[in-house]
Amino acid sequence: MEIKYTSDGKKVIIIGSFNSQEKIVQEIFVVDGSEIPSGEHFVVKSLHDAPAVSWKEKTLKEMEARYEKLRAEYEQTTNDLQRKLNDQTKLLTKKLHQLSCIETSPYLEKGLGRVVDFISGQMTHVVMDSYDGVQVEEFDKVIAYVDSSYRERRVEDIKLCTVYGKCDGNLLFYINSYSDGSGGRNEIHPFNSREAALEKAKDMVLQKFSKSPSESLIRNAETLGIELPKNEIALYYEKVNEGIVSRIDGLAKDMETAKSKLIPEKTIKALKK
Repeated sequence: MEIKYTSDGKKVIIIGSFNSQEKIVQEIFVVDGSEIPSGEHFVVKSLHDAPAVSWKEKTLKEMEARYEKLRAEYEQTTNDLQRKLNDQTKLLTKKLHQLSCIETSPYLEKGLGRVVDFISGQMTHVVMDSYDGVQVEEFDKVIAYVDSSYRERRVEDIKLCTVYGKCDGNLLFYINSYSDGSGGRNEIHPFNSREAALEKAKDMVLQKFSKSPSESLIRNAETLGIELPKNEIALYYEKVNEGIVSRIDGLAKDMETAKSKLIPEKTIKALKK
């Protein structure tokens, strides 16, 4: 069965020759997924080995392909421009908000005052929250970079101190491990007196203990002379005891299970005979 295609796109089989230039063919239809020759025979002059595509169809496909490419490029460009516009609008809104804060904020003078005190050395103590807990230290001791490579420890430089802030007066102070800003960094809370620093430390310890009580926080509070709420300590100790009792019960069960697996002595003795 020789299969060909007519100029108008029909799939046909050749039945025979009508004359030297024309062929008798029958169109192929798809029935239930199978291709079956069906219908009346007809005569055609031109047959093709593959489906013929007219110049119009070919041109339309090329134009559609160019259109889809241009549409995708336009859509991408539009999205990029819209994203940039959104970013710039958001940034401008934030800047305008900051300008309004600078003009109206009652905290600005206080925030600038802290910066001046920090730079001019009016700060005497700082509060730090480190792995060792909340600490109150002298300002000069914290900012000094001490080189311990000598036999005697020497103050070599001042550690890098960084201030971050907003126009609403909310400032964050950080101190780095070294003078060039390398190494780790810790947040510090500087104050003009030890009393003010202790009040901040007390608030920090109380908040931490309220959220996540621990034995280390109890020792931390004792070191700083901070009195924790006795009822909260009692509740913490109750939970500690509950955990210990639960562990003891678990160990007791494990012991009973282990005992049940012991081989009886009489069995061992019988095997030795």
